[in-house]
Amino acid sequence: MLTTIMDKITTYVLLFGTIAHIQLKTDPEAMAIPALIWVTMFILDFMSTWFRVYSIYLAGPRTDKVSSAIETVILAPYRGNTLTGIFVDNVADLWIAAHCCLHVTNVPLQKLVDEVYFKLFMQAAFIVAMYRLAVLVIELKQGFMRIIDLDCDDYNKKLVK
Repeated sequence: MLTTIMDKITTYVLLFGTIAHIQLKTDPEAMAIPALIWVTMFILDFMSTWFRVYSIYLAGPRTDKVSSAIETVILAPYRGNTLTGIFVDNVADLWIAAHCCLHVTNVPLQKLVDEVYFKLFMQAAFIVAMYRLAVLVIELKQGFMRIIDLDCDDYNKKLVK
């Protein structure tokens, strides 16, 4: 749990730091859509992470009832191996942090941004970040399904009595 807390604090600091940095370098009228995207990523990450923990604590895993075959395949690399999960989280966080580099006026950093390797990294990290986003959406959906299944089980027990 401590690992999750530290990972989420890092992610949220990066997200809001990126928003603040981009806001300084962007026209206020052009900032609405990017801010909406970044804040939506924060809300999804926050809700998914903590609702997953809460729903498992309250209702139990219920994996057989809340997970489809496709979801199991998508979540297997992320949940199956701790190192893979840490790798995906860190690359996604680096993708967020790299967005600050896109809006710099510092000459050495600007040369880095213009490098082909940076652009390749951004494309590869984008794919990993979208995978993490898919994992978050699936986990949020499964959390809701756990709670709904628990409520249905409780309701059925009341009917039997």
